[in-house]
Amino acid sequence: MVERPLASAESRADVENAVWPRPDDPGRVAGLREEARRLSEQTDYLIVGDIMCLGPFEGACFLRGYDQFLTDLHTDPVLAEAILDKVLEIDIGLWDAFLGQVGEYVDVVAQGDDLGTQRSLYISPKMYRQYIKPRHQKLYDFVRSKSKAKIFMHSCGSIYDAIPDLIEVGVQILNPIQRSAAKMDIANLKREFGRDLCFWGGGIDVQQVLPTASLSEIRDEVKHTMDILAPGGGFVFVASHNIQADVSPDRVQCLYETALEFR
Repeated sequence: MVERPLASAESRADVENAVWPRPDDPGRVAGLREEARRLSEQTDYLIVGDIMCLGPFEGACFLRGYDQFLTDLHTDPVLAEAILDKVLEIDIGLWDAFLGQVGEYVDVVAQGDDLGTQRSLYISPKMYRQYIKPRHQKLYDFVRSKSKAKIFMHSCGSIYDAIPDLIEVGVQILNPIQRSAAKMDIANLKREFGRDLCFWGGGIDVQQVLPTASLSEIRDEVKHTMDILAPGGGFVFVASHNIQADVSPDRVQCLYETALEFR
């Protein structure tokens, strides 16, 4: 980000008058229905409607600036809610356009909204429940009205304190399970939430483990991870996030070969 489009906004009118995307632009969905139908009828792939818009919280932080928006929640909640509502409106419009074309064919609908830092949620659980949870509820209720797909949510960081709320609003698949963050121990997560959530992630840590561990250590870590998360189902093996340039190819090969061996 090189600038924050709503950095100088002072009122709901300023938010409304900003230049916003057009969810109904037909170019967004051109050809999608035909491709989704082909994949559904001719392949055994899992069809995922991938993350295509920022969630209400992350979107507000991006547009306003993190420092300013987090301050707004305390000092100017009227403005903060105006921004959240507008982002939610755009999100619903985008999903409406997308699922109107492919809702019957997708198996999973993926939405992102990063709520966590390395140490905790960005905001208190109380504030999440006041400002963000109701908007997550509206968003996922809308998605459910347009498709029978499972609801996947991507949220980085330490989000343990919000997981029961995410389950309540309809999240069925959680990603990426950043296990190096506070409170994100995979054994605890499996024990506490494994009956309600699929863990699409929880794989090898890409911050400390994958760049530095030996191949034998990576192999042991993969086996350990699968032993914890795989029993009973509800686990999709991937690394804990995007694999960065500091990870050599032999480590990536070891990661996935070991997963294939022990699946």
